[in-house]
Amino acid sequence: MSSAKLNQLPLTMEAPWTHPEPLTDIPDGETNLLHCSAWSDVNNPLRVVFKAWYEFPHDSGTERVDIFLDDDEDNIIESRTWSLPIAVDDYFIEIGANKLLDGEHKLSYIMTNFNGLPARSYPYTLTIDKTQPQLATDSTLIFPPEVSPPNSLTATYLADQVNNDQVLATIPDYTEKKVGDVITWYWASSDTDVEVVDTLTLKIDDITGGLPQLAFSGSMIRNSGDGKRYAYYQIEDRAGNVSLDSEHIELQVQATLTPRNLPAPKIKEASGTGNTVILDPMNARQGVTFVIPETQDIHPGEKVRVLWGREGKPGYYVSEWVELPLDRLISVLKAYMPQNMGYSFTVKYQVQIMDGSANQGIDSKTLTVNMNMVQSSGLPYAVCASTSVSIGNFPVDGLDVTLELEWFWILPGQYVRIWAHGVSGIQPAAEFVLEAGLEATEANMGDTITWKITAADLAPFKIPSELTVVTVFSFDDKETWMKEDQDRKYFLDLEK
Repeated sequence: MSSAKLNQLPLTMEAPWTHPEPLTDIPDGETNLLHCSAWSDVNNPLRVVFKAWYEFPHDSGTERVDIFLDDDEDNIIESRTWSLPIAVDDYFIEIGANKLLDGEHKLSYIMTNFNGLPARSYPYTLTIDKTQPQLATDSTLIFPPEVSPPNSLTATYLADQVNNDQVLATIPDYTEKKVGDVITWYWASSDTDVEVVDTLTLKIDDITGGLPQLAFSGSMIRNSGDGKRYAYYQIEDRAGNVSLDSEHIELQVQATLTPRNLPAPKIKEASGTGNTVILDPMNARQGVTFVIPETQDIHPGEKVRVLWGREGKPGYYVSEWVELPLDRLISVLKAYMPQNMGYSFTVKYQVQIMDGSANQGIDSKTLTVNMNMVQSSGLPYAVCASTSVSIGNFPVDGLDVTLELEWFWILPGQYVRIWAHGVSGIQPAAEFVLEAGLEATEANMGDTITWKITAADLAPFKIPSELTVVTVFSFDDKETWMKEDQDRKYFLDLEK
């Protein structure tokens, strides 16, 4: 039967498919692209698979399938004849790689049955790509002139904020770019010591708008060490065809950070010289000021931060990274002062390391600060409504004890403890607690708080005797309490 007559046959056979199956389609990519592994192994050629064309196969005669491309029935690329019946798993034809041409094709077939009657299939679109990506004639990565030979890739270049702790390289444009191309770039010290830096998969915008630059991070460069290093890349298309390596560019790397001389800070409000100073709380009523010493090892544009107090404890403070002010002064607010009274601690500043991590810094030398406790004369104490009380004529509602929540450096999160002690009627001493730990808050600061001493509270005490009402404070979230102090006591005479 002639081709012209065959072309008039209705499409009655279902379209074939392949095993292995094509890759999943991606936006702007090829249709039904076969990975090269589907056809490149001569011992496992591509199979074109058909659906069985009979529900109940005939058991005698022969049948034939002719596979052709692109509606050209004369362009038969493979044929197969079966002796009936056909086994259910035998409906396929193997196609050698040499018969699969580059490009997008329509794969169709004509089945001629045991009576010699032909039937044509619907087409199956398939894309074959056998061509490896072709790099530019000069494929060498293009680095900024500041780091390209004869210059070196230095720590100063990476530390420059403009460069964001990395160096970028441009790929020379290449022909036949395709969506799904994967660019892999490498960093090597020799032919055997090679590190994969990263990979990049091209999207349509990369094809139409220009190839992205490749980033070599500062951390990777530093970890690789100094000396001669080689950078290059390779491209693999979505079908698995791999380009040759690009030309290697030799770079001289001097990225190791050199030690810096960062003298200890000074605290403007503290007194003393040398490595240890004394800070009077009265001098830090508005906070403290770090003085960053003059040094050649803080470079223009670098950021610094200060660290104050006891790490992990109340009152510990780490400032934000800021460019070093012209006056070299950085303030710490008064909110971080009270919690550190009575302690000795070290302070320092840091210079930011440009390694992609916002929390890393080079430490300065440390300064030890001995911060005194505030004088007790500056703190209030609980006061009874009278200086003496008669047990026999004790107030029915109890005796008022008051405290004004107003003192030097009062801040939310500070605490008050009040208790009373004296001579016991049967034991050497007796006591009771009026307040275990009242917290100063935004709501109650400045208020006068009242407690009651009841007759029952006084029952254990010897009469007559003296009752001592003690007031103490905690400025560090109850980690420590001030010692009992004569200046913060109230004495109440107990009478019969």
